[in-house]
Amino acid sequence: MATSLTKEQATALEPSTLTVKDGRNFMQGKVLKRRVRYGGIVPCLTPTWRQRFLVLRGKYLFRFTKENEERLKGTPIPLEAISATAVNEQYDEEGEIVPYAFRVSTIRKTYVFAVSTVEERDQWVREIQRAKNMAIKKNLGHAKVSSWEKRSNIVGKKLYDQAIDREVRRHDMASHVAIY
Repeated sequence: MATSLTKEQATALEPSTLTVKDGRNFMQGKVLKRRVRYGGIVPCLTPTWRQRFLVLRGKYLFRFTKENEERLKGTPIPLEAISATAVNEQYDEEGEIVPYAFRVSTIRKTYVFAVSTVEERDQWVREIQRAKNMAIKKNLGHAKVSSWEKRSNIVGKKLYDQAIDREVRRHDMASHVAIY
């Protein structure tokens, strides 16, 4: 775990793969995810970079700690309400440029990921936007949803809904405590 990302760290990642098999189109690969935490009592931001494995499948972007991990890391990110952009100048806390980064933004959160090449970064952004457009078309009934995609979407929706329910319960508990 490094507090600043060097070009050597980013280029040491294995390249992501775009897989098209039996009409299935999904992308997966190792990335570095930027994490910002507040440090102790003093509210200073300290970014760190952690390796993650992303899988773009169906209507969701799934995150895992490792490639062969069965448990998700965090909530699946629904594609219909995100934007993905290449980050041309992302600086770390020491003012150094972070190479090959892209940003995935939702209403609730923004993620910054780094990959090994500018081509790979551009491919992630392009594929996320393409998958987002297809998810919207399929929701409107303008494109067919395959059986493998239905399974991915069911799992993604279930996990996403559970995370939202937990968040609502936490918020309700916090507001209830604040009242009394």
